[in-house]
Amino acid sequence: SYLRAADVLVNPKVRGFAGSISAKLYDYLAAGKAIVASTVPADLEVLSKENALFVEPTPHGFARAIKYLFETPSERERLAARALRDAQNYTNVARGAAFSAFLSKL
Repeated sequence: SYLRAADVLVNPKVRGFAGSISAKLYDYLAAGKAIVASTVPADLEVLSKENALFVEPTPHGFARAIKYLFETPSERERLAARALRDAQNYTNVARGAAFSAFLSKL
């Protein structure tokens, strides 16, 4: 409920490696809010320019992006709507179906 109370959600992760996705990103998508993140390779497995605003990983970069989203409600709403749509790809049912499809190809 606290995520849904926010207007913008921020993932300030600045380092990562393939497969080290921030688990909170799934909650962020499901909350249906605009997401501000840096381009950490692992997080790009879940986030895209369609559902998040990417920034340089500095305090100034994050602050500028948050300010932009507050000044541009249409962009904030567009990102939020896409995040909520994309969250459907990461439900337990969706992931189970993807895993089952993968196994059936073996």
